[in-house]
Amino acid sequence: MAFQQVIVAAVLFTAAVRAECNGLDVKDLEIEPCEGSIIQPSDNTAELQMIDGKCHVKINNPIKVTEDVTAAQMKLLVKKDGVTMMDKTMDYCKEIEAPQCDIGKMMQNYSPKCPISTGDITMPPIDVSKYSGMIPMLLGRWNVDIGAEHDNGKSCAKISFRLAE
Repeated sequence: MAFQQVIVAAVLFTAAVRAECNGLDVKDLEIEPCEGSIIQPSDNTAELQMIDGKCHVKINNPIKVTEDVTAAQMKLLVKKDGVTMMDKTMDYCKEIEAPQCDIGKMMQNYSPKCPISTGDITMPPIDVSKYSGMIPMLLGRWNVDIGAEHDNGKSCAKISFRLAE
C-alpha cells in the first residue's frame, strides 16, 4: 500500500525491461508527495538490478506509514510522453484481495494487504523480465499522479522519471 513506491514499480513493471537489464536505466526520478500524506517515501531512489538472472525493479528504502489504514479509494493517472496511458480509480483494499486489472495483479504480489499498520514498509524487488519485448514502445518520460483517500487521511504524490537505454 506504499502507493508512491508501488506505482513507480508498477509503471516500470508495465514499462518492460530486457531480461538482462542491459542498457536500460531509470533516470531523473522525482517523487513529490503531497503535504500531509500519511504514506511517504523515504527518498527518491529506485534501480534496475539482476536477481537470479532476471531483471527486477528494486525500491531502495522503506516507506513510512504514519496512520493505520483499513480502507483506501485510489486514483491513478499515468502518462508517457504526455499521452494518457491509464486513468483509473479503484478500491485499493478490494483490488489487492481480488485483482481486476494488471496493476491490481502486480500489487497483489508486492503490496501489503489491508489493514496496514503504522510503521515502515520494505518493498520486495519486482520481477519485470517478462516484458522484455516491449522496450522500444516504453522508453521515454513517464508521469504518474496518484492519490488515495484513506479512512484516516490521504496520500498523494506526483512521480516522474525517464526510462532510457
